[in-house]
Amino acid sequence: MRISLLPPKRRADFLFANFDDDTILYHPEWMTAFALNATAFSIWQLCDGERTIAQMVELLQDVYPEEAATVSEQVEATV
Repeated sequence: MRISLLPPKRRADFLFANFDDDTILYHPEWMTAFALNATAFSIWQLCDGERTIAQMVELLQDVYPEEAATVSEQVEATV
């Protein structure tokens, strides 16, 4: 796996819609959709090109203290 040292930035060409507890990301050109749970959507929102993965992990550990032990793995897998 290739890991970038640059802060991750979400692609602007994805559309999204919220359905109950999930969010659907859709790329119209690729005709591809991804279902994200609340944690994955939070990670996607934090990918602003400003925050590092370490900063994202720290923020999410505060928001989801019950998942603090696995947040780092979740962020890396999602990014």
